[in-house]
Amino acid sequence: MQLRTFASFSRYTYSKNIKLINYAPFIPNIDMNLKLINIGINGIWDYKRYLELLMGEIPRLRDDENGYGPNGKGFIVHVNIPREIEEVYNSLKTLINNEDFYRRC
Repeated sequence: MQLRTFASFSRYTYSKNIKLINYAPFIPNIDMNLKLINIGINGIWDYKRYLELLMGEIPRLRDDENGYGPNGKGFIVHVNIPREIEEVYNSLKTLINNEDFYRRC
């Protein structure tokens, strides 16, 4: 979400002499079982909501007809998504779409 926020602001400041500072104030940590480690922090989402948000980011970042980039909705600048990220995203999507996944959480 931080990258998408930065890409949104970049769209409007690209041609101007404006310096954007981009950092994530909170970085969630997960263990090898995809469970949140740093829970109990005021304002953090529950586990299921966190995963739903996480899985929605890659489609939004894509620069295609369904994404938010210039070739889609036009809300953000073009974002390069590395092949490795796409591969991990697809693996995680398969895992999460398994009905038993949320029962284990």
